[in-house]
Amino acid sequence: GVAWMGAYLANWREVLPLQHCISALLFCSMVENAAWYAELEAFNGSGYRPYSGTLWAVGIGALRKAPTRALLLLAALGYGVVRPTLGAPETARRLWALSVAYLLSVGALDITANLGAIDDLTSSARLLLVLPVATLDAIFILWIFTALSKTLSQLQARRQQAKLDLYRNFTNLLACGVLLS
Repeated sequence: GVAWMGAYLANWREVLPLQHCISALLFCSMVENAAWYAELEAFNGSGYRPYSGTLWAVGIGALRKAPTRALLLLAALGYGVVRPTLGAPETARRLWALSVAYLLSVGALDITANLGAIDDLTSSARLLLVLPVATLDAIFILWIFTALSKTLSQLQARRQQAKLDLYRNFTNLLACGVLLS
């Protein structure tokens, strides 16, 4: 985070709008980690999970996870690097709808998984909460790689070699991340 902020401040005149979002998500990740640390420290000291601390940490986590996937999709669509807009307004509406659905489903899953006794969910209840998150993750991944394919072909047709190399590396890195997850 410190290295990113140093590079961000040193090059603030050349920063893309997507990089502002990356900075905000890095800050949100640090706040989330601090909230989880405080929650686990209180849990360790008392033996009971503090509901407010757990809700705070889970909420920040959900508020980080949905925009992170949306930001990856925006980058894959070429927004801010290849093209100045998302194109059709329908694309933005679908992106918002998918992000809000993901936010709600991951929030519900994380709240039920972290509040109460450990492993107190039945397997059918867990499946009911995990299935929407997994489905929405798959939709995000499919849309991201479809958009990357279109962006790569667009860059190749325009013969923009530097951006093409950047997006190829981005695609390879995302593919490795998906395989590892």
